Amino acid sequence: STVHSKFQSIYSMGEFIGAQLQLDCGPLLGTFVGTVVDVSNEKVTLRDASRNGLPSDTSEVTLHRSSIVSIVMLQSKDALAAAATTSASTETAKQQPKKQQLTATSASATSAAAIAKQQRTAEKLMSIPNATPAYICSSPPVKAPSHFSGSNKKKQQQPKDSPMQQQQQRGVTPTRKTPIGEQQCRQQQDTSASVPGNNGGSAFVPYRGSKLPQQNASAQKQQPRHNAFSMSAGDMMDDFDFEGNLALFDKQAFYAMVDSGQTPEPDLVRTAQPPQPEPKLRPDQSVLLPGGAAPAAPSIQVPCKVDCQFATDVGLPVPSVTEELRVAVLSAADKAGLTAARLAEAFGRSASEFLVQQMGGASRLQPGNQHQLPQVAVLVGPGRRGLMGLSMARHLANKEVRVHVYCSERELAASSELAQEVQLFRTTGCPVVHSCRDLPWLLDYIVLATSEPDSPEHTLALWCRSNRAPVVGVCPQQRNPARLECKINLQYCLPVPVDAGYGSTYLVDAGITKHVYRQVGILYASPFGHRSVVQLHAAS
Repeated sequence: STVHSKFQSIYSMGEFIGAQLQLDCGPLLGTFVGTVVDVSNEKVTLRDASRNGLPSDTSEVTLHRSSIVSIVMLQSKDALAAAATTSASTETAKQQPKKQQLTATSASATSAAAIAKQQRTAEKLMSIPNATPAYICSSPPVKAPSHFSGSNKKKQQQPKDSPMQQQQQRGVTPTRKTPIGEQQCRQQQDTSASVPGNNGGSAFVPYRGSKLPQQNASAQKQQPRHNAFSMSAGDMMDDFDFEGNLALFDKQAFYAMVDSGQTPEPDLVRTAQPPQPEPKLRPDQSVLLPGGAAPAAPSIQVPCKVDCQFATDVGLPVPSVTEELRVAVLSAADKAGLTAARLAEAFGRSASEFLVQQMGGASRLQPGNQHQLPQVAVLVGPGRRGLMGLSMARHLANKEVRVHVYCSERELAASSELAQEVQLFRTTGCPVVHSCRDLPWLLDYIVLATSEPDSPEHTLALWCRSNRAPVVGVCPQQRNPARLECKINLQYCLPVPVDAGYGSTYLVDAGITKHVYRQVGILYASPFGHRSVVQLHAAS
């Protein structure tokens, strides 16, 4: 390419019309590439121009002399003309195979038309009565060269006729020992001869000669014999008596014979049942028992009337007991060394872990989540329920749960055990209030461990209803005098049937041993497995 300066190119650009140039117009306008179509002293016009490698939206671009920095010639007018000639010849060469393909297609269509014409001619010729069909070759046989035919004439021998053909030539009718269809097929094969046809094709024509042409024996063996066992039309004219044959068939006797295993035909075989694969056993199933059935799990048997039968998530039965039988179990546990404080400690540990999981578990209690710690209010009263509630509150506070305990001053002064547990709870740093007005309003759960609300109009009952937090009952009474709607009720020992308003029943492991249950006549088997709290479902 030739580089022209700005001042030398503008006045001599007339000779570059039709050439491809590159015009540098500075960083503001960019670089233009195109074919020169017009040049003047003030402007240059380009066709099929592109700016900075992108094609222009208009067909022509006009540039002023003052905006052009430098000019580079990419291709001259003669080079562009030569390139156009080369592309035209290439397109012509590409179109020639297409024309040849069209010519071949037309030739194939002509040959198909000729074949169809030959088939129509053959159908017309075959319709002539009393005519034997013969095969017509598409071209006459090729003669052998003279230098081969002279020496081999003596060696060539005519194929001998078969005995049946010799009898036909003498006018003797042979004895038929083959089926009708096979004989007809052989006659058609024997009467077929190669005769030249017209238009380079082949067709079937009638052959009326007195002597039929013979074929090679090997060629006859290669012909298909699909009609060897066919029947003539006359043999199939008689109607088959379906009703008469059906009356002769005794279905009941046949079915009885099949059911007994005595088959009348050797090909009638009773279908054998496929072998059943061995069942896949779980790790808890025994390979020594039939079918891998697991041994029956030991059940709990109680000496009282079962008002409600419960079952765990895995189907273990847990019967309900009366309040008197549970008091007897607690009395036997106290004699064995499981005091009320020990039972409350075991209950509080298990129940607090269960409630933490209900509040979100690790997603709520982690070092980097101090601004979303759960908050719980525990309402405690006298007796075992209050001790279990305080133990539960203390374990929750040790897990960084914000716990607020409510206990009335009257009940706190009446029970020394309750006062001792409250004093132990204060060591966690969580507050103890004596009025429900001092409790926070935004709570995750409300733990009800007191029997103080004895009516719907009680202050605690009204406060629980006004708060939106779900209520968890700790060993609630069988009746619900305050008509509180609980989500969960936690029980220990064995469950006692309670009002439906207390929600789902969960059994907490308080650590009571089998020996204690045996002393009151209960055959006990632990339903907990690897957990400390299990949900109980009322069995249907």
